Amino acid sequence: MNLQTKHQTKTKILLVEDEALIALSQKIILESLDFGVTVVNSGEKALEYIKTNETPDIVLMDIDLGEGMDGVQASQSILNILEIPIIFVTSRSEPEFLEATEKVSSYGYLAKMNNANIFHASIKVALKLFAAKKAMELKEAELIRSQERYKALVEWSPNPICIHRDGKIIFSNPSLHKLLKAKNSTELEGRSIIDFIHADFQEVIQSRIDSMDSEHKEVEPKKEIFICLDGTLVNVLVRGIKVFFDGSPSILAYINEL
Repeated sequence: MNLQTKHQTKTKILLVEDEALIALSQKIILESLDFGVTVVNSGEKALEYIKTNETPDIVLMDIDLGEGMDGVQASQSILNILEIPIIFVTSRSEPEFLEATEKVSSYGYLAKMNNANIFHASIKVALKLFAAKKAMELKEAELIRSQERYKALVEWSPNPICIHRDGKIIFSNPSLHKLLKAKNSTELEGRSIIDFIHADFQEVIQSRIDSMDSEHKEVEPKKEIFICLDGTLVNVLVRGIKVFFDGSPSILAYINEL
């Protein structure tokens, strides 16, 4: 059972190398480091392996694979199928040779005859960077989903809601459009929030906005008078709270018509 568990948790490496002796030498080094290693000798076979076998954890890709698909082409084809860390392995150091790899998302280079410690460190760093990248992508995806749910909740609230940043309206829901006699969000968003507040209340409201920007997360409800687009006035009760909207601090105004 212990041996099976150990085998299952080994890092799986796909080694792409067309020179048999070098491939054997690198395989011995990698297996001595307790990696599981599969060797293929061409870009075409690497691509076929990716398509038909269990996905490896990392690919060590020789750049110069002789005839047929080179390492750069093979890597790009693999990345078109799945996202996986790739380290280029090469004995070449000419700038123009290495520049060919710049269009491919890789995790560095290894010299073909490197020692075990350098192999081990490079692979571990690449795997950590890849794991961190995937974790960040998951976090960003969840943030986007949360923002979409938040926007939907705000959008369809029966109460007028406005979100503003730096004094400018950046979001308005249909209930606010109706309250202010606007046809759609285009007539409101981008305009100063003060434009819609009666002159008798502008100084007080600007002070409230400034205080929320500097320190407070929420302010008490306050009666105000809004000026609609058609010039009519409407009495409202406004609550304000500091929120993050599209990744930046903003102020959400929750409005009740009186």
